[in-house]
Amino acid sequence: MLGPDKILPAALCATAMLSPLAAAAQSAMPGYSPVFRYEDDFSYLADPAKRTDPLDAIKYVPLPIAPGAFVTFGLDDRERVEASRYALLGFGYKPAQAYDLHRLLLDADVHLGDARVFVQFGSELEAGRRPAPSPLDVDRFDLQQGFADYRLSAGPGSLVLRAGRQEMAYDEGAIIGVRDGPNVRLSFDGVRASYTDAASAIDAFAVRPVNVSPGVFDDGDLAGQSLYGIHATLTPPALRGFATDAFVYANTMPAVSFYPTTAPERTQTFGIRLRETSGGFDAAIGGIGQTGSYDGRDVLAYAAHANAGYTFQSLPMAPGFTLRGDVLSGSSDPGHGTVHTFNALYPNVAYSTEATIEAPANLIEPAFLVFAQPLASVRVQYIVEGLWRYSTADAFYVAPLVPLIPANRSKQRFTGV
Repeated sequence: MLGPDKILPAALCATAMLSPLAAAAQSAMPGYSPVFRYEDDFSYLADPAKRTDPLDAIKYVPLPIAPGAFVTFGLDDRERVEASRYALLGFGYKPAQAYDLHRLLLDADVHLGDARVFVQFGSELEAGRRPAPSPLDVDRFDLQQGFADYRLSAGPGSLVLRAGRQEMAYDEGAIIGVRDGPNVRLSFDGVRASYTDAASAIDAFAVRPVNVSPGVFDDGDLAGQSLYGIHATLTPPALRGFATDAFVYANTMPAVSFYPTTAPERTQTFGIRLRETSGGFDAAIGGIGQTGSYDGRDVLAYAAHANAGYTFQSLPMAPGFTLRGDVLSGSSDPGHGTVHTFNALYPNVAYSTEATIEAPANLIEPAFLVFAQPLASVRVQYIVEGLWRYSTADAFYVAPLVPLIPANRSKQRFTGV
């Protein structure tokens, strides 16, 4: 086993990924949403002439209960094989192993004019992980999502009021995401109001994250945990290809592990991101601030992100590249005074790479990504990223937010590539 003085440069975070349902690929498939099944829209199949796929028979099933009423049935199956060696990076023993993660999601989306009911059931299983499954590996059968919503006209746009269990994601899942790396995706119980028009999309919500239990219909809310927030995206018609995202979230967690303690945390997280796309070029830059309290001490933390890339759309397989960088603050004196370790709340850790090793805290993370799309529904990408600790006095955190390598075990800033 590698020792703590040698393991940090040995952390391997380069990944090759085949994405059958990658967002960029799936967006070209009529009716399908890149992320959420509840955003699929097969209403165009009301025209029988457009029903050309054998599966259209379940994508649009007319209901005789009301004019224009229909139901859509869906199924998602993900089979993921993971192999690891030195999974604890040398800080404790964990045998080399390979294991399978199985995820099956079944959904029905009932449209009744401006009213809608969406239900999705999930079955997540694992085989081969030693010594035991992780807390997010197994959920034998449960309600993944189940909500009702109603659409209203509101000035130049529309307002959707929704209540129930639902998945949410904003800003590529940096702060609130679907947690797609682990086997069980993240969902929330609560209410959400969504306003959209030609130049804006604004969400306001009050929710509680769902606690995963391994049995049948036994998932409940995480006790003492809550999230309130507003997220807005502005896309001025006069600035074609330009968008601004802004948000503010209030979050309460009863137990957060920041080296060297575990304690309750209440935070206010606020940020802004500017995005631009023009032809094959895309870029974004953003910043996030975080205040609040942790273990009776003040919280003052921040994060920053920037990326730029280009897609050669005229070439076969549309290859491209992206340069990306993230900075997430850490504490220079953990356990004393103001807490500067950034808490990304509910991130999709796999938004960076499918390796899902590091947690977004106390981190400097540049990355380079190349990709291609050999088929309309297949995207292949390769990512190499470097990991440095923001503060050597703070820990190196692994997903979801665990201080795996404490500061008293290593003073190296460079963690891996």
